[in-house]
Amino acid sequence: MKTRRNGLKFASRSFLILIAVTALFFSTQSLVAQEAALQQQGESGLSRHPWQIGGYVQGGFPPEYKAPFSSTQTLNMQLDFFSAGIEVGKQTRRIEGAKLLSGRGEMMLEVIPLWLARYPAQTVTVNPAHTVIPFQMAAESYHGASITPFLLRWNFNQRDSVRVVPWAQLGCGLLWTNHKFPIVIVPTDPHAGTSVINFTPQAGAGVNVFNRPNHSVNFAMKVIHISNATLGDHNPGLNQTLQFSAGYSWWK
Repeated sequence: MKTRRNGLKFASRSFLILIAVTALFFSTQSLVAQEAALQQQGESGLSRHPWQIGGYVQGGFPPEYKAPFSSTQTLNMQLDFFSAGIEVGKQTRRIEGAKLLSGRGEMMLEVIPLWLARYPAQTVTVNPAHTVIPFQMAAESYHGASITPFLLRWNFNQRDSVRVVPWAQLGCGLLWTNHKFPIVIVPTDPHAGTSVINFTPQAGAGVNVFNRPNHSVNFAMKVIHISNATLGDHNPGLNQTLQFSAGYSWWK
């Protein structure tokens, strides 16, 4: 049973990554066919339309989730994320920098009104086991909202007519959940808790693919750390979660 669960877990996450890669491939291929026509319409949205307004959906998981159990033991658990949000950005008009690093800086604001973390029903194992045997955990979901007001993005576009613009970003935000998150299990403290407020320092990379001069399809991968900075009784945190997103933006 454990092998089957692990196989399903690996298959579902591999399928998520495959969908993101496949969508990026086919979107890019279809847009390449439009390149000649788009070149006649002038510059890309990044030069003539500095404001970015868009929405996206996002899903992910921690690649290796080991929650603390005792001073010498950890819990191997499964956790999945889903969210939907909007982003607003304002970038510089001039291209700065030299050679391959040239581009435009952009100040971003992200708001996620729909945020979900789900612990599926699973068999939780303890590592190293010692005298603790695996135990069953019922499915549990956490709902919340997040805001990232400090998000700096660099768009790598070397010329105004470029249609595929890769980017990288750094930021930090706040996450609120309807219950204390994440789960913490401490045998010596059955009432142990974490916090409904967490911080979300993060880094990410992605690409904007322009299907029209002021419209773009966006794909991204982010690494997000979740921690309450000792606001709660315990701060197990999630050292890293991988989040994959797809969205659409209008440039004004």
